[in-house]
Amino acid sequence: MSEENILNNALDLLDSKGLESAYEFLINNKLNFSLLLSQYYNYIYCLASLLNKKEESLKWMKEAIIDLDMWYRPEVFEDEDLDNVRNYPDFRKFTDISYKKYKLAERNTKIVSTWKKADKDFLLIVFHGNQQNNEVSRFYWESLNDDQYQVEYIQSNEIDSYNLFRWNDETSDYTELFNELNKIKTNTYKKVILVGFSSGCNVILKTVLNSIFKIDQIILHSPWIPTFIENSKPFIDILQKKGISIFTLCGDLDEDTFEHYTKFVETINKTTLNITYKTLKNLKHEISDESLDLIVKDLKGN
Repeated sequence: MSEENILNNALDLLDSKGLESAYEFLINNKLNFSLLLSQYYNYIYCLASLLNKKEESLKWMKEAIIDLDMWYRPEVFEDEDLDNVRNYPDFRKFTDISYKKYKLAERNTKIVSTWKKADKDFLLIVFHGNQQNNEVSRFYWESLNDDQYQVEYIQSNEIDSYNLFRWNDETSDYTELFNELNKIKTNTYKKVILVGFSSGCNVILKTVLNSIFKIDQIILHSPWIPTFIENSKPFIDILQKKGISIFTLCGDLDEDTFEHYTKFVETINKTTLNITYKTLKNLKHEISDESLDLIVKDLKGN
């Protein structure tokens, strides 16, 4: 089970059984990972604070920020979940240290592309979701890498917290992204497919609209696509012009993106575009073995 699955299960416990159960679940699973994402620590120090376990909350903050050298966007510490520890000197100390690390990372972060050269017939380029990175993407998508398919990854230049990134539709400048993507020799492949999860799907649609390189298909998993929802016409026009086929899927329990997914499917179905879509039962905002199997079947034409 991935770390993201653990966090999602903790949220389920929070809704069904309350704070203590969610907190104990995360603490009990903490040792199952050699290195935790900064988001995991954020969950446990916020839950500890809500439970009025002030010393534990500050202990987890210290472990993350001081011992493991992690940092967070300043907005993270504005969360009211941390009100019980906000006035402690250690809280101010940890947030000040985090802020300095954040500003240093903000100056030095760049788009990261794993592509080096073409060595297979088909290329899949994966765009992560918010609070993810290329390693998280690789955990889910590397199974698509086989004798025919070369899987590569694109990581945002907009930081979220330590080693985690986001695509901010309102503030992001995608110039660096498009410049990096245009370095990929897509014309050497028989087929080029862009694969995205959540906010990565929004970036894929912007890429289709603004890039000049070859794109044959887009795969949108749990699509968070506010740009399309706001004005779908330019995207439909360019998808039709370029002859790009679409495969999209989403869980019926996905409170984050199911509305965008259904709106997207309804809109595309009114056009002549080639779209395949699958709604997965009992799936929340996450990637599952079932969804990956459906994507593999689509890629193989089954």
